[in-house]
Amino acid sequence: MKTISVRVGYSWIDELIAHASARVSDEQMAAASEKYPYNTPATKEAYFYREIFHSHFPQEKAAKTVKRWIPKWQADLDPSGRANTSHVATNAKKELEELVGV
Repeated sequence: MKTISVRVGYSWIDELIAHASARVSDEQMAAASEKYPYNTPATKEAYFYREIFHSHFPQEKAAKTVKRWIPKWQADLDPSGRANTSHVATNAKKELEELVGV
């Protein structure tokens, strides 16, 4: 199964991250645990999506229906799937092949 980042392209994901970074302030991130004590957003991208979700479903019990899917073995918080080790290795190989013209 392909992740959304693979299907739409990395540039879309990068644009979403940049958009979220521009929309969410450092002050909002600093207060994120107060506003969202359950499953507190750890990145500006996550905060941005949480704001959208919360605008439609403001109850905490609604937030509790959302499961985190980032694997325990994944070192970072990138939810797009492109941070998965096997995907990173495959992508690096493809980039190298493109550079050397294979």
